[in-house]
Amino acid sequence: MAQHRKRRYVVIVLALIATATCAAQQSTVEVEQPGQWSAAGVYLWPGETDIADAPAGTRVSTVRSPSHTLALKVTDDALAVIDASGKAASKPLEIEDLAEVNWAPDSREFAVTQSDGGWVGTWTVTAYAVTPDGLHSYELSKLVAAKFQARKGGCAEIPNVGAGGWLGPGRLLVIAEAPPHSSCSDMGSIRGYEVAVEHAQILDEYDAPALKSRFGRLLGRRFGSSP
Repeated sequence: MAQHRKRRYVVIVLALIATATCAAQQSTVEVEQPGQWSAAGVYLWPGETDIADAPAGTRVSTVRSPSHTLALKVTDDALAVIDASGKAASKPLEIEDLAEVNWAPDSREFAVTQSDGGWVGTWTVTAYAVTPDGLHSYELSKLVAAKFQARKGGCAEIPNVGAGGWLGPGRLLVIAEAPPHSSCSDMGSIRGYEVAVEHAQILDEYDAPALKSRFGRLLGRRFGSSP
């Protein structure tokens, strides 16, 4: 009889542990962390880094648009646009380990900033417009990188480029950063660019002081405390 009670106690404890673990995992999955590049963005890993550039934790599974009419369904290596019923509205888009997304306030556009290496880079940004006839993509990194590389005294390495935040329909604040390592004389220096997404046109450029003065509230942790 005592042995039976002991066995039953063990089963109950194991069940409680399993339930708590499952709840913790679900909670971790749904926790949204601010973006590294944009404070309004969502960083797609919930925790800090584990070893070197390996993120710790599980992907944030769903990032809803401000209107809640659309959402980004996220897996370990892809994301797709879904509607309010959960039906896919686009084919999956491949994404890197280090990535963040940023919905526009009107819920019709979003930006994906991601690195194909690690924290240092290389980071790139692509904007997407959700339209009745499908998903349209706008790769903005080369446009902004070319403008950034025209600065005087900068290093020749390809800069990191990411979304700082939406300034209005079709208008995205894009940040370029000199790779933050010692081979760049101006390592970590940044500039901001207001870009008309659909037309791939730079409307305005801001040096670091102007960028932080005008848009400091939009900037993510990468430009404040270290990730």
